[in-house]
Amino acid sequence: MPVPAAAAFDLFFGGSILPWRHFEECSYIRVLEDDGDGRQLLEAEETVEFAFLHLHKTLRTRLLVTLDRPAGTMAFRLAERGVLRRFEGQWRLVATGPSSCELLIMQEVQPKWAPRPLRRRMRYALLAFCEFMLREMRDEAARVAAGRPAAGPRACDGIRAAEAEAVVAVAS
Repeated sequence: MPVPAAAAFDLFFGGSILPWRHFEECSYIRVLEDDGDGRQLLEAEETVEFAFLHLHKTLRTRLLVTLDRPAGTMAFRLAERGVLRRFEGQWRLVATGPSSCELLIMQEVQPKWAPRPLRRRMRYALLAFCEFMLREMRDEAARVAAGRPAAGPRACDGIRAAEAEAVVAVAS
């Protein structure tokens, strides 16, 4: 990424929460813990619409997200199982120079159930989705590095830790 690791952390995991921009809706984000030194535990629920072959579905996924700004990491896991048996991982930003960094991603996605003939196609669809998201993040970093404003608001934009409780109150 053509931006420093700290700037990338703010861009990807800060108020605009870019990795979640591909979701249709962010139902809520609730701050469960905040140590005041850049470490937070959040609970978030997103809605995503997808099409797979002739199947069109809307899914809600509730995640526990740990943001650690000093370490440059974002870890997540399912807060509650639904159509996914397992969805967890860690994204880590590593400085590669004074004005650049790389994003290391380790994650596992396992549906609760998938018919044997469709498993390979589902795997390819998930990989394509991850590639799309990574391209979007790279393009966003390049846009910011070139001095252009970040992309327009989507999904969870504008929701910050201080506003999270108000969002939860409105959502419930």
